[in-house]
Amino acid sequence: MAKVRPWLAGIVLVTLSSTTVAACSPGKTPTIGATTNPHRSGVLGPVFAPPKPCRGVVAPGTYSDAELMATQDQVQKATAGQFISLGIAASTVEVGLMAGREALAARVAKAFGPKVSITVGLTSYCGGTGRSPVCSAMPAGDPLPPGLNLELVLDRRAIKTGGVGHAALVTEEVGPRTFEMDTGQPLVGQVVRSGTRKVVGTLDVGTAGTGFGRKITTGQSERIPVVYGTARCDGGLGSAMPSGRYDVVVYIHTEGEIGGPVYYAPVVPLVVTK
Repeated sequence: MAKVRPWLAGIVLVTLSSTTVAACSPGKTPTIGATTNPHRSGVLGPVFAPPKPCRGVVAPGTYSDAELMATQDQVQKATAGQFISLGIAASTVEVGLMAGREALAARVAKAFGPKVSITVGLTSYCGGTGRSPVCSAMPAGDPLPPGLNLELVLDRRAIKTGGVGHAALVTEEVGPRTFEMDTGQPLVGQVVRSGTRKVVGTLDVGTAGTGFGRKITTGQSERIPVVYGTARCDGGLGSAMPSGRYDVVVYIHTEGEIGGPVYYAPVVPLVVTK
């Protein structure tokens, strides 16, 4: 069993494969490999670079398949309920832990040594706290069509750092027109600095998505599921966001379409706690 996390934070997917869990040296700022053009690119939503490998990763063939399989089983038990990816690569067992689990990463590294490669949230773990990637810009938005109302409703207004939150985007048509957009679901929200669209926290797990494109006529509304995460992505040290007051932002656009309109819901305040 192995899952690959999405490095494109605005895209919802789930893939079964061997994990690509790399890591970068502590204190090094990852280089962004792709960025979002705020004036309509082929990729919507913030993107960020994956972690880079730690120095001194063991050579392929150092451990037998049987050794790695046994280690994977042991790591799974040691990290139960706290890992987001786990699999066997060419030379190590690669485990991705939820954001904020640096203490667990230290225990796993001590117990299994070079047999494991570890990431925590979107950061690497190379014997110490890693530096987060930097999320790129959000896409530019368009004015809402007359009669269309969007409202983001959070399940809760406070969340523990490293956690995943849930919400719903309520789309309501109050005008004479019919609104239809295949947005897909769930939508992925982003945590931004208050009063801005600077993304500082994002989702670090894959999510199975489906199509979602019902017509909404006058007086009708729909609720689209939303998920958001608090994995750090502002270039700071640590895998989980610092505590504080932030906003959650979400937008809709036609899934898979390049150049179409992007509609934002009003932001909702969020408190991130330790």
